[in-house]
Amino acid sequence: MSGCRSMTDSHQKWQAAVHVSCKSFIAQNLKDPSGGFVPLEPAVGGAKPSSTDIAGYVSLMVQGQEILGPDSWGLIVVFWEYFPIYLEEYLQSGKMEILFPDQPLRLSVSRIGNQLVRTTLLLDQPRSAVCSEALLIRAMCDEACRVIQLCALKQILNGGSNDLISRIRHACDSVVSSGL
Repeated sequence: MSGCRSMTDSHQKWQAAVHVSCKSFIAQNLKDPSGGFVPLEPAVGGAKPSSTDIAGYVSLMVQGQEILGPDSWGLIVVFWEYFPIYLEEYLQSGKMEILFPDQPLRLSVSRIGNQLVRTTLLLDQPRSAVCSEALLIRAMCDEACRVIQLCALKQILNGGSNDLISRIRHACDSVVSSGL
């Protein structure tokens, strides 16, 4: 039995070193994903959208495995606007269920011990991966802040961006520094 435990501990340490990336993309036509997606960058989209109803997706990769991708597109700005609520829920319970605007998708992030989390996108064929809690939360928080800052720059958000970023950073720092 102790050999089994040792193998599990070593597997968990290996998983903790896994690379996590998170990046947002928007539809080239802003509201219609059929024309393809481009990275959300300051230079993208010269015209100011009339609202936060911008089609896009979050690319979430864990150890090269795509958890979120173009098939999980939705209202990208709204997704990140609600992220602080989900993050605060995670701080309280060790679990967050992120629902996608306009899509029947749910991303579940659950603490499973030893500073590891299981991230699962519930689809017809669920996608799941285990990784370091700190890496996942930090990657998602960094991207949330980046998107909110870009939206504030483009005046897509009607104020409150500093408060959103502050809430995200505070919750992220709490998770990462405490090693919950």
